Amino acid sequence: MPDLNVHARRATVDDLPALRGLWQTAMLPAHDLEKHLTDFQLVEGLDGRLMGALGFQVVGQHARIYHEAYTHASTEARVKPPLWNRLKVMAANEGVHRMWTQLDAPYWEACGFQSATADDLEQIPPAFKQSRRPWTVLALRDEAAEKRIEREIGLFEAVKEEDQSRLLWQTRMIKWCAGVIAAVFCSVLLYYTIKMLVNIPRFR
Repeated sequence: MPDLNVHARRATVDDLPALRGLWQTAMLPAHDLEKHLTDFQLVEGLDGRLMGALGFQVVGQHARIYHEAYTHASTEARVKPPLWNRLKVMAANEGVHRMWTQLDAPYWEACGFQSATADDLEQIPPAFKQSRRPWTVLALRDEAAEKRIEREIGLFEAVKEEDQSRLLWQTRMIKWCAGVIAAVFCSVLLYYTIKMLVNIPRFR
């Protein structure tokens, strides 16, 4: 059940003083993080006091969660769910396929993040600043399944196009046969009409 006493939002310049204090308390590089202020999503209470924040960087179809910090260890459990809900909405809006993090808190593992394989690591955007910590990844979309679906749709379209071509050819053949039959019928009708007229006795 969502905690109605807190809410998550994007950080603004007005939040910078409070964020500086939070970053310094968490022993994070505050000076460097100021340059990426708009990456940070934060949670505040109804009184407007900052309770926690984390970075969320989006590059193409990939997103990175980094540098989480909380005012008190006791508030971390309350802060993470609204932050995670916000990140999921943002990822969906941005068309993110994979989310990455080097945060090793059990919470992220419970959210579905798994150790990245060698193949996974080849897809990390170079823009993601990396430390020596291992990466975990959460696939928001089954890319293999999407490719299979795309192939199946392609095959379906090809079969549909082939069926339409065959139907068009059959329609033309039917029209051609109908035209030939009509021509033959008209010819026969004309022949017998002329023959009948020739054989009719002339009245003097």
